[in-house]
Amino acid sequence: MSNKSELRTVDDEYRAHLQMWQEIDACNKGAKYVVGLVGSLPAPSYTVSNGRLKYDHLDDELRLRARNVEYNRNLANKQRIEEYWARGRFFNAVGKTTESFHGMIWSNPADKDIQPNMEEVADNITGSGWDVDDLAKDITYQLILKGRYGALADMAGTDRQLTAAEQSMPEYQPKVITYKPSQILRAYEKDGKYIDIRLSECVTERVAGTYGYEEKEYTRRLAIEGGVYVNQLFDDKDELIEETFPRANGKPFTEIPFVFFGSDKNTAEYSRPPMFDLAHINMGHFVLDCDNRDNLHYHGQGTTVVTTDMESYEFDAMNPAGLDTGAKGKNVLKKGDDIKLVQLDATGAISAEMLRDEDRMIKAGAQIIQPNGSAMTLGQKKIESNSSLSTLARISHNTSAGIEQLFDYLCQFKGVENTSTYKVNSKFITDEMTPELINAQIAMVQGGVLPAVTLNETARRAGLTTFDDEQIADELLRDGESLTGDIEEVARLRAELEALRAGQE
Repeated sequence: MSNKSELRTVDDEYRAHLQMWQEIDACNKGAKYVVGLVGSLPAPSYTVSNGRLKYDHLDDELRLRARNVEYNRNLANKQRIEEYWARGRFFNAVGKTTESFHGMIWSNPADKDIQPNMEEVADNITGSGWDVDDLAKDITYQLILKGRYGALADMAGTDRQLTAAEQSMPEYQPKVITYKPSQILRAYEKDGKYIDIRLSECVTERVAGTYGYEEKEYTRRLAIEGGVYVNQLFDDKDELIEETFPRANGKPFTEIPFVFFGSDKNTAEYSRPPMFDLAHINMGHFVLDCDNRDNLHYHGQGTTVVTTDMESYEFDAMNPAGLDTGAKGKNVLKKGDDIKLVQLDATGAISAEMLRDEDRMIKAGAQIIQPNGSAMTLGQKKIESNSSLSTLARISHNTSAGIEQLFDYLCQFKGVENTSTYKVNSKFITDEMTPELINAQIAMVQGGVLPAVTLNETARRAGLTTFDDEQIADELLRDGESLTGDIEEVARLRAELEALRAGQE
């Protein structure tokens, strides 16, 4: 295992999902992260220079001039690209929808029955202050976003059975170590059992001889060797620095106490990230908004063209302040001279496509809470216990099953039988809604708008908000950014109206 390519190897499926997770993360975190991600994507090119032109056939002076021209073109292109991304306004449909769905799951608390001898473990299940509800909320949130999560049951090693006094000590309490999707590198199976799981861990270390710190990537390997579970930790140079053989009640484990959580099923197989379709459309909508505002910027501002036979010194003498292109501009010309404003025509194609993207985002969000194949009438819509579940309901059920499996492992470490149960809420207000009503609900959430007071109570029951009607009204005033923005024609007319008003002052 000294070869890093073997220790940290990942397959093409991991790489493909990593790209999807990065796109989802950027959309969920907001505009700054989206701009950072799209900055590496193809952007508009405003110049013809490709950086590979040859000037060897020119003399020194012409070569210098040509290279300066190319440099200036590339610099201008870079600045215009930065301006292009900066003009865009990102509407976080992914963040709003994720928070909404997470609120729907946790609009009712989990139904749990923790056995007395495991209550202390449940109250600090991660060893860092999280109780079992905190853990479940982190799992459901990640599953809604990315459809994948991992958790390892662990405890300080001991080769004997602990005394009653030792079992109550924090250092001997079993705990759960959590792993985000990108940290789960690979899993190998044999005869239906996991025999080797590779995990990435970020470790912060002091830089020798300085006051600075740096992050290093370590690798944890969980494996079955000789029929016994072994936990190994490798440093960033792939050197083995820690190896333990965890025991349960004095006996070694014969399976890896690791639980995979998924939005489809709780296995190492990759679930399709529930938010990817919405995130992909959300990114495309942002690019369209950049196009729209770039278009508005240039066709909304005309280019002043002057036709005259005056020499430059004559024009400067008659117009000492230069050419005035403002709304109240005054320029002195000779008879027969002409001055006009050249302006691009507006187009509504971009805005129309943005509207179509907004409709796609609404439908992509609605699919997550609709049962599979749920084109039903209102009378048919009620979900029976054996019907196909929505993605959101599967996430609730998978989280419940995974946490109960973790309790099995934790109880083995404690040397007690597991009788605890944990059920995440899987009944949502949308279970009784038609697809049309669900689309309307998602549109309300993604648009940041509650169009009627009658919908406020529905939103509260679904966990979409805890605000009363007055608080909702106040928040909408503060958060008035629209999803669509102005179409070009409206923006142009508004600019003309403001110019006319300024001219009358």
